[in-house]
Amino acid sequence: MLTAWGDESGSQPDRDPDTYLAAAALCDEDDVPDVRKTMESLRGCGHLSRPQFGH
Repeated sequence: MLTAWGDESGSQPDRDPDTYLAAAALCDEDDVPDVRKTMESLRGCGHLSRPQFGH
C-alpha cells in the first residue's frame, strides 16, 4: 500500500503574486519509518519548517 503526504502554501507575493503551491509525495508503506526519519533530520537545518506527516 502507498502512503501519501501533501502540503500547500501561498507564494511570496512580491516575487510571484497570486500564486498557490501544492505538492504531494508517495512512498511504500514499508518505507514510512525511513522517510519520517529523513524528513525529521531536515528540521532545524532550515530546510523544513514543519513536516506534515500523514499516516
